[in-house]
Amino acid sequence: MFQQQHLVKSYISTFPLNITMTNLLRLNLQHSGIKGYHHFKIKPSKNVSLQVDLEYTNVHDVNAALVWVPSLNELPTELHNATSDPARHLKVSDIGGLPVGHVPRGLAGTFRTIIESGGSISAIVTGKPCQSFPPWPVAHAVGGGAVIPCDYMIETRNQDL
Repeated sequence: MFQQQHLVKSYISTFPLNITMTNLLRLNLQHSGIKGYHHFKIKPSKNVSLQVDLEYTNVHDVNAALVWVPSLNELPTELHNATSDPARHLKVSDIGGLPVGHVPRGLAGTFRTIIESGGSISAIVTGKPCQSFPPWPVAHAVGGGAVIPCDYMIETRNQDL
């Protein structure tokens, strides 16, 4: 647990906001990734806010969290026909509401705590799928492989992270 919390804290910049006597903590976890591109094969458009939610049915990891493309009714209409994956001829309208991948295992437990305490997490894609990079395992190691580079945007009132 210490290693997991240390990993999260070492890559986060914090921006506390005061909102009607309640502190909302906004965290920006930069230079991270979405795991599982080799399985899901979904390339979301850059700069689209993807949703992070818990994956309750994952039998391999009780803390697993999926990253989702928002459904079409949550995306601006002008994005629906934008190209998402030119090589596969996919548009945003083809991938709306689909899972993109998983939150890395080292972050998933902390993200579960945030979500279960009423916080929210989104991912902003910052690059094209590539091989995993530090601090994540190398491509051929367990937990390595293709990732979609992203920044995670976290909002929580839990100041004890």
